[in-house]
Amino acid sequence: MSARGLTVDDGLVADPPQRILRRSRAFFLLPLAMTLLFALVMGWEVIRVNLPGPWLKHWPWRLRLVGIAPSVTLTGVFAGLLFARSQYASSVRPFIGWRGSTGSTSESLGSDCAWTVKLVNAGPGQAIVEEFTYSLRGRRPAGCRDHILDGGTWRAARDLLRALDLTEHKDFALYWLDTGAPIAGGSSNVPVELVAMSAVALQRLSKFSIRLVVRDMVGDTHERTHDVIFHAREVVGNSSLAPEKRQV
Repeated sequence: MSARGLTVDDGLVADPPQRILRRSRAFFLLPLAMTLLFALVMGWEVIRVNLPGPWLKHWPWRLRLVGIAPSVTLTGVFAGLLFARSQYASSVRPFIGWRGSTGSTSESLGSDCAWTVKLVNAGPGQAIVEEFTYSLRGRRPAGCRDHILDGGTWRAARDLLRALDLTEHKDFALYWLDTGAPIAGGSSNVPVELVAMSAVALQRLSKFSIRLVVRDMVGDTHERTHDVIFHAREVVGNSSLAPEKRQV
């Protein structure tokens, strides 16, 4: 297992764990900066106190800031604030996951669905969508260039799948998550069907991954990606999803 996921023989990579992209400036970076600042001030004052008296008559040792007691107090206050913020952030952090299934009836495709992916927030806190993109590579007949989409929108993904002669609501269905959409957590969480694919659609794709970036209740930004093809092949089987033979 590497930091980016589990690599298998066919070159596909399992999903990496959820990671924090950015910390909130107001609720994390500011307390951290103040803690470091007053820790430096405290160190300066401790050094001054332990210097010989004549040294304090010359620069830079003549510079007196806030004194030892205030600097220790302020360092403790901001360090405590930073610790409390970290504890609270952990208690409301969303945990974005994916639930794949086969052989079940899809909300969009019905019984013709070969593989379904649902979005789950297993954490206690609500998440707000900031980015939701698709990366696809569609197989083309021999002698033709593959269709490629890297980090595209929902509409671009639909267009690529249609260009592969796939019919929406028959061979595939994609759920649209717009910027600002809430993803409930805790007891309010209900799995949302994001992707539904028929066997034909899976055969015509060599790559299909989705990337979701969300913001939590304390302003931190999290990223999670999911390789649809990897998990479909793991469960459905590589032989069932072998590229179909198509004529130009």
